[in-house]
Order: sequence, then structure tokens, then C-alpha cells
Amino acid sequence: MKYVRLSLDYCKLLRFLLVLILCSSCCNHKDRIPQKEISPIPEVFRKFIPERFYIDDDWGRTIVNGERVIFEYDPSWKEYELFYRKNIDKDPQLEVIIQFIAVEKWKSKEKQEEKYGMTRAIAFIIDNDKKYLLGLSQYPDDNRHRIDFLDLDNDGDLEMVFYSRSGMHYKEIGIYDYKPQKGLIELFKNGTCGRLDFNIEKGTPTIRICRPDFNRGTCMVDAVQKCRTNIYQWDKNKNKFLFNPSLSTMREITFDEEFQEAADFIDEKIDEFLKNKSSK
Repeated sequence: MKYVRLSLDYCKLLRFLLVLILCSSCCNHKDRIPQKEISPIPEVFRKFIPERFYIDDDWGRTIVNGERVIFEYDPSWKEYELFYRKNIDKDPQLEVIIQFIAVEKWKSKEKQEEKYGMTRAIAFIIDNDKKYLLGLSQYPDDNRHRIDFLDLDNDGDLEMVFYSRSGMHYKEIGIYDYKPQKGLIELFKNGTCGRLDFNIEKGTPTIRICRPDFNRGTCMVDAVQKCRTNIYQWDKNKNKFLFNPSLSTMREITFDEEFQEAADFIDEKIDEFLKNKSSK
């Protein structure tokens, strides 16, 4: 019984590690060797990228060991950088939209030395003297290595669609409007460990989030393949994305709910493993 109790305690820890591995990555990327040293960002604009900065949001860690996490621009990820000049606010001038990679840093509690942590994709918008930083997920999405621009609300300016990912599976979409008087306005933000698509379907901007079905899946990969779809479509009267239950194959669920389902799924598989092991 002592062995089983220790195994269960260990499995609780393993459960959370497995969920984190499924949806994120906690590796130190500072020593990464870049594949190429090519960036689309002209040098005249590169000088505006802040070398060190803070990001306050609900995605990443903001406090480690009681210290506020600082982000540092990492030019070794140049192949992931993006550069655009677009009119996103209807004035005569073009704004600059840059996407780059930063690495989080904090002080070690034991040795009081700086430690490197996770990477973070950062969107940087320059409008004359106004500058805005927007934290995305860990990297740009390899399948959609771009920023999309479209006029969702037909007001003459462009909204921005950012794609990012974390670890091997987690994908995230963030859609933002920009108003000079208000700054960046979040129109939609969501993510999944399954599949995520954004397209114009029959003239309507449509987001498809295919979440893993842990009730039908026999393993994590199988659950991702047998996914259930949440569909959101742009409502031109309300000027926002609304969940469409008639087109979706499941009720609307959040990523937090999906994460909890994954944790419960792993608990179930661990229990099955322990029962099979004890019966032998």
C-alpha cells in the first residue's frame, strides 16, 4: 500500500506535467541555434524595438520568486519576425506593425543571478509617437506565419488577426482593433490543443475551434483527432464574434474547460495503469 500511495502522489505531479507538455513548453530557448539570420524588418525600424520591457496580461507569468518578469528582445529568432506597414486607423499615414520574439528573464532566488525562461511572441504597433506592445503565445504559428488584416466592421480601417502557438499542440488566435484614442481593443481571443482555423466562409469571417474529444479518444493524439467544433462568426450588426450553436458540434466551452478535461483524462489513464500494474 505504501508503494501505491507514493505512486499516486507521483502521478498527481505527472498529471500536471503531461497536461503542460500537451499545451505548452517550458524549455530554456536562449541557447537555440537559429535556422537563418533573415528578417523582414528594415534596420530603420528595428531600432524602435525595445530591448527590455514588461508585459502585463493573463497569459504568461508576471511574477517569479517575488520578482516581476522582464522580457528581453532576442534577435536570434529573426526568421520568426514579421513586418507590415498598414493603415489601421483611417488617417493618411501608415502604421508599422512588427512581430518579434522575446525571452523572459528573472532573478534566481538562490544565487540572485538572471535566469532565462520561456519565449514570447510580441506584436509591436507604432503610430507616430504612440507605441503599443501586445503579448501573444510563445511563437508564431508555423502554418500561418503572418498577420492578417481585414475590415471586419466596415469602418474603413483594418483589424489585425494574430496567430501564435505554444509547445507542440497549443494554438491561439487573437483579433484586435486599433483606435488612436483607446489603443488596442480585443475583439476575440481563444486557443485550443486541437485545431484552429480562421477563414471567410460565404462572405462571413468564421473561426473554427476543434477541441479534443476526451470521451471518445483512447489517448491524447486520438482525442485530438476526434475533435468537437466550436464555431464563431462575425455579427456585422453587433460588431463582434458570436458563438454559432447551429453550426457547432458541441456546446461552447472555454480553453480552461478543455484543459481540465485533459487533466481528468490523464488522471483516468494513470488510474488504469496503476490498477493493471497492481493486478499483475
